[in-house]
Amino acid sequence: MSLAISSRTVPPGPSGAPAVISRGRRRQARWRRPCGAALGSGGADEGAVGSEGWYVRTAAMDDLSTLADIRADCFGGGGFVARLLPGMTRNQMKAELMGNMMRSLKLSAEAEARGVECKYTVKVAVCVATQAVVGGVDLLLSQELVKDGAPNTAYVASMATRPDVRGRGIAKALLDDCHLVSRQWGRPALSLHVQSGPEGAVARGLYERFGGFEVIGQDPDIVKRTGGMHRLLMRRDVK
Repeated sequence: MSLAISSRTVPPGPSGAPAVISRGRRRQARWRRPCGAALGSGGADEGAVGSEGWYVRTAAMDDLSTLADIRADCFGGGGFVARLLPGMTRNQMKAELMGNMMRSLKLSAEAEARGVECKYTVKVAVCVATQAVVGGVDLLLSQELVKDGAPNTAYVASMATRPDVRGRGIAKALLDDCHLVSRQWGRPALSLHVQSGPEGAVARGLYERFGGFEVIGQDPDIVKRTGGMHRLLMRRDVK
């Protein structure tokens, strides 16, 4: 399906996210409730419309199913996620990915309510013309990063975009938004993992060229969990 991309500006709503514009006859704009644990965690440019007619915002609860669909399509053909979730059908993988997002949001909210720092947010890229979610990324704080060699960083996870909108700067915009949120969280850097070798060359090149990430190490633990696959740890300073 091709997207009819528009570059018109959409006025922000109460939470900073643009209004949902219906196709066909006009109707009153409505606002989508952001994921509870992500409230207040949007970047400085939350809701800003990109030059090609899409914008990045904090995910709403009803975005998660679409984002899980996109991720299941992106991750189901192989790679780390497929190795970590072996033997699953596409629909089973979608349910697992969506369940992980829901559980992480719930646990983050509960921890923050107890005064324990456990931040987690989901950001999505949305087409202005259709209001369709076309990609997304998770950002979190994790104690696992300390042992992996990236302490005091915000971790970027599960980046995925729809195949028909790739090459339009959406992944870069999602990374830039993660940069802004990391700064709000008081973290001096972003970190992420990427598959090593030829299989991960495209993603690694994207993160290096457009995200400003550099390889700083490896992840030895993942080798046993994925049957021999290797991945690299990358870092980007937040200025």
